[in-house]
Amino acid sequence: MTPKWLRLLQALPAYPNIARQRLTVAFYMGSARESLEVREVSVDEARHELENLIDAFIEQAPPEKTVRIFRCGSINQPVVELLDARYCSATPHGIESKSQGRRTLIFDPEFAPTGAPSVNGVAEKVFQELGEQLCAGRFSYNNGSYRAFAEKERQFIQES
Repeated sequence: MTPKWLRLLQALPAYPNIARQRLTVAFYMGSARESLEVREVSVDEARHELENLIDAFIEQAPPEKTVRIFRCGSINQPVVELLDARYCSATPHGIESKSQGRRTLIFDPEFAPTGAPSVNGVAEKVFQELGEQLCAGRFSYNNGSYRAFAEKERQFIQES
């Protein structure tokens, strides 16, 4: 079965009113929750959800694809894209999938943890920036700030 995050990524071109090209890390995290309504969570719970999402990017990447976390120049937020794995081997920052035996996640230097790359380390770097929003249940970035999912976004998530 195709993971939810990947279905959203693949469906995005058909929904130009949701995002121009890519979804934020926060959007993917919020879409993974059982309820799309605003629900505040503890710091520990939000960190755990983010770690699970990053682990899913690593272990559920499609064959011959690599997930990239980087800062979008247009909105200045951490976003996710899917790349052809053949073009990602020279990137210095990444994590290898245990199940696939290859690097399936790469990330820009600002999201690289100190020491060996790890799910927890990358999650902590992202959490330092987005933690307050993730705990508050604000996952949709629009006009310079995070807010709760709008109806059209909830529909997109449910239909994908």
